Amino acid sequence: MMQIYIIAFLALLGRSFAIPQNIPGGRRYPEGSRGDRAGHEPGSSAAEKDFINEELLCSGDMSTPYNETCWNTLKVAEYIVKWEQEVTKCQQGNNTCHCTLEGFPLKDPDSLDMPQNRYVVRNLFAINNFFVNWYAAMQFATSTAALAVPKIIATLDPEKEADTTLEAILTALTVGLPFLSLPAVGALVPAATGAAGTLFVTALQQAPSVTEAIWKSDGESTQVVQMGELASELGELNGKVGEMLDRGLAIIMTNVSTFAKFASSGSFSGPDAISIPKETAKLDLAFKAHLVTKAMSANDWWVYYGPTDNADGTWSNSTLESNAERYVCNTTPKDNICDLIDSHGVPPMCQPEDWSIYTSNVTHRAYYPSQQQGRNDLPSAHLLHAIADNEWGSLEAMMDGAYDCEVNKGGPSPGSAFQISEDGRFSLTCLSQLHIVNGCPDVATKGWQEGCNWFLERHKDPPLFRNGECV
Repeated sequence: MMQIYIIAFLALLGRSFAIPQNIPGGRRYPEGSRGDRAGHEPGSSAAEKDFINEELLCSGDMSTPYNETCWNTLKVAEYIVKWEQEVTKCQQGNNTCHCTLEGFPLKDPDSLDMPQNRYVVRNLFAINNFFVNWYAAMQFATSTAALAVPKIIATLDPEKEADTTLEAILTALTVGLPFLSLPAVGALVPAATGAAGTLFVTALQQAPSVTEAIWKSDGESTQVVQMGELASELGELNGKVGEMLDRGLAIIMTNVSTFAKFASSGSFSGPDAISIPKETAKLDLAFKAHLVTKAMSANDWWVYYGPTDNADGTWSNSTLESNAERYVCNTTPKDNICDLIDSHGVPPMCQPEDWSIYTSNVTHRAYYPSQQQGRNDLPSAHLLHAIADNEWGSLEAMMDGAYDCEVNKGGPSPGSAFQISEDGRFSLTCLSQLHIVNGCPDVATKGWQEGCNWFLERHKDPPLFRNGECV
């Protein structure tokens, strides 16, 4: 379905022509010849790349490998935009071949010897294949997300109180690729997957109209969906996901200026195809993180943030190790969780037995989730471990994201998972729907030990911590 846009773009640039078989991979050579080097593409080995004369790197010679720097070295963007501005516009019924300037890009197969044209074709195929592979990977991500939903609901929303909108679901699913580029998520995904996400985010920032096309509100996806019904709903969403991706690819392939901006980083010009495997793991992380935090908020979970490393030195640097010493809790280093499970005694800071915290490696801030209104559906420690053990999302992205969204106002107001700014940049901050508050409201007057009663869960009873002692 999406591949027709290559032909649409070529129609913008001139009359139809037969695409040579050596595109997009480069000229084919007899197996074992110097050009083939044991049957491989030219430039596929490090030794061969070193062998190539630098002067030929961005030439039209099809024997040279593609290179990321050539898009800008050859000023390909300026080349095709200038052509579009200068070409004589055809009227209906005119022969396209006779109403374009002489020397327009891709006029015929021979023009591929022009180095700029070679990179135009390379990017056309690379970008098209990127979107096609992304769509295939999204179908796999949707299926894995559907498998995770029942356990998330059973753990966090047993009474099925949470709901969301179809638009929020589609957004959380499709921002999965950009989500993988976040530093807070990096440790959970393969390097190549994170790199693909980063490449995509860079391209979107250069071409904000693509962002707007993919994630624009269609006014038809505002229907409310109960969390408990999501597993069955997800199976019906592949078509809508395809429509969203299709809108993004369409504007790239039908608008020369947008195509030039989207390709401007040069990442699609390299010798290796930027692809997303069909069974890309973790592409559903953004969806699961959104679902988990939405379910937590609907079931009266609040998150209290505690001491951090302030500029005035009020606190010592908050790390997993320092928190373990400060609160005498048990650590799970791989997840940065410290809890009081099987603590056998009254903790020195008087925390309840189900108390647990997550410490962010990025902000050095500690977070304690607590269920309100006298509810205790799930101990805090078990909640954090369930999220980490089941890989329902990055705790760092959930906690720091909620802080930035609600406290720092780094994103849209809670309730909106995604926002596009005027310059085309988008924020995933509020993908986390947690309700987060200051757990140390009296720290300025009482110090952290007695001023953090909310963070330490000591607000339900008379003060239990006085003069540095648990009483």
